[in-house]
Amino acid sequence: MGLFRRKSDEQSGEVKPPTERIFSLHGQAKQLRQLGKYEEAIPLATRAVELAREHLGTGHPDYPEILNVAGLIYMEMKDFSEAEPLFQEALDSDRRRLGEQHGYVATDLNNLAELHRRSGDHAKAEPLYRRSLEIKRRELGEDHPEYVRALNNLALLYYAMGRYEEAEPLYERTLQVWREAFGERHPDVAIALSNLALLYQAMGRYGEAEGLYQRAQQILEAAVGVRHPSYVANLAGLAKLYQETGRQEAAEELLRKLGLK
Repeated sequence: MGLFRRKSDEQSGEVKPPTERIFSLHGQAKQLRQLGKYEEAIPLATRAVELAREHLGTGHPDYPEILNVAGLIYMEMKDFSEAEPLFQEALDSDRRRLGEQHGYVATDLNNLAELHRRSGDHAKAEPLYRRSLEIKRRELGEDHPEYVRALNNLALLYYAMGRYEEAEPLYERTLQVWREAFGERHPDVAIALSNLALLYQAMGRYGEAEGLYQRAQQILEAAVGVRHPSYVANLAGLAKLYQETGRQEAAEELLRKLGLK
C-alpha cells in the first residue's frame, strides 16, 4: 500500500488536485512519524484521512493505509481513544476488500493488538497478535523480517505481562533475523538490542543488559540522532540499570543528557 511522497501543498503554496494533495499530506506525515515528530505529523495525517474519505472513498485500496498512519501517530502520542477507531476502520475496510487471510489484514490486526498492549489491555492484545502471526507466517514464512516484527510485538506483550521466559526466545529470534536482513547498523537492530536489554535487566542479568544497551546507543546515535524517541528510551533504560546497580553518578550523567537533571 505504498504511496507517493511529495512536498505538501501547505509548504509549496500550490493548489493541487484532491488526490495528489491526499498523497502529499500522507507521505509527509509518514516521514515526520519516522523522525519522531508526532505533533507536526498528526495534523497532516488527520487531514489526509478527511480528504481520503471525501475524495477516494472507503473502498479505495490506499484508504486503510492512510487510516493506519494517522492511528500509529496517535498511538505514539498515547492518544489511544483516537487511534482505536482508525485502526478498526482500516481492518474492516481491508477485510471487506481482501478477505481474512491477506497480509494487510495481518498488519491491521497487529496495529490493534499493539494499541491494546500499550493501553494495558493485555487480554485483548494476545489473540490479535496470534492471529496476525498466523497470517504472516503463511504468507511470508518464519524467516521474513515482517513476520519477525510481529513476533517481536508478541514478545513485548509477554514482557509487559511478566512472562519473561516466553519473551526471551522471541526477542533473540528477532535480533537474529533483523541482523541478517538489515545489517548490524540498522535502527531496527538497535531496537531489538534495546528490547532484549530491558528483558535481561528485568531478569537481573545486568552485565548482559548493559552491553546490549551500549551497542544500541551507538547504532541509534549514528542512525537517527540523539533526539529520536528510540534513542531517548534506550538511554533512559541504561540510566535505570545504573541506578539499580548502585552507579548513581553514571546514571545522573545519562539523565543530564536527557535533560532530566
